[in-house]
Amino acid sequence: LKGSPGFAMSQNIKITVPAQEGKQEEVFNVDCANPSTKCSTYHDLLNALGNEGFDGNVQYYKLQDVNGNDVPMDEGIDFGFFNDSNNGLYLQPLYDSVKLWIKDMKCDLETPLELSRFTSVQTVLQEYHASTHRCAHEKSFLSLEDGGEEMNGEENLAFYLKWATEVDLYYESPPFRVYIMEKDEKDEGRGIEVEVEDHFTVDMVKLSYSRKADEGLGEHDKLIFGQQFLDDDLQIYKYGLHAYADLYVEREDLVQVYHNYYCAQCGNNVRLKKDDQVRCRECGYRIVYKCTTSNARQYEAR
Repeated sequence: LKGSPGFAMSQNIKITVPAQEGKQEEVFNVDCANPSTKCSTYHDLLNALGNEGFDGNVQYYKLQDVNGNDVPMDEGIDFGFFNDSNNGLYLQPLYDSVKLWIKDMKCDLETPLELSRFTSVQTVLQEYHASTHRCAHEKSFLSLEDGGEEMNGEENLAFYLKWATEVDLYYESPPFRVYIMEKDEKDEGRGIEVEVEDHFTVDMVKLSYSRKADEGLGEHDKLIFGQQFLDDDLQIYKYGLHAYADLYVEREDLVQVYHNYYCAQCGNNVRLKKDDQVRCRECGYRIVYKCTTSNARQYEAR
């Protein structure tokens, strides 16, 4: 495409803007001989697009030939090259991708994503849920600032971020309801309704249930979701709890004696009764070690 300004029979140059998410392909024909769009270099040609109805900011774009090679912007236009109607140019963004830091302030969670700036906000939400293995709660949304206005899911990132290459977004998810019942009452309805949020710990959920139940939960009583015992100290989003999920209570058997062990894999405390299967409830590892006592002991050797 190198050359100096010529006087070809035609000085019309076709520039194609490829289709992006949410936008169809656009084609512009720039008349380089027209006084309002007169241009001699490819840089002039790029600037002339604004007068042809292109609504983007041209300083964030570049021109490429049909083979995907960048056009040297400061060189003169070889108009003879464009006499062939197949020899047009393509407009491409200088920075096609944007790095996102999605922050959930309540859960103290920060997740990096790198996506095309023409990705829709709704798709960003889907990518975020998939990368964090979180439940996609209805009415969850993204905003440009903590506690800010909800971003329109149908708009793409470029609508909000313009040409920023790195930006923080904030994730919000609404409260939702779960049902909790005693393990031996599975066939007697849905249990007690409790309103929770993703950032709640399991212990907070137990406390909410205790306030409504006839008999509150003790320190060693456990909640079960699916086949998994929930750790009191963990936030419930880590277990993928969803709206209207059923949780069950397993109460401590005060008749049987428990012994304390710790998992050889993750170090988590494991409480086992005499006939319990040896298995860590946190990671599933099947080797545990007995905890040493902190009490002073005296032995008499013979």
